[in-house]
Amino acid sequence: MKNNRFFLNKLIKWILAIPFIIFLIIFSVSNKQFLEISLWPIPWSIEIPVYIFSLGILLSGFVFGYIIGWGRAVLKYYKKKKKVPDSNY
Repeated sequence: MKNNRFFLNKLIKWILAIPFIIFLIIFSVSNKQFLEISLWPIPWSIEIPVYIFSLGILLSGFVFGYIIGWGRAVLKYYKKKKKVPDSNY
């Protein structure tokens, strides 16, 4: 039963991941225009393709979400280990 559930979870992940990867490839190919990024007090600017900027923001969102999820899991682990009652927030 567990092997069947594991296989089903992997299959669902791949079914969702393949269209997302295809979308990212199409997005990257169609957005090759350059974007100039400059910060006001700094006199320098950088030109990068739009797809690199967009995918960088998307990647940073995934990393931030992973860190938040990991932090919540660690907190849950320590609460379970110490048997601290849950707070109401």
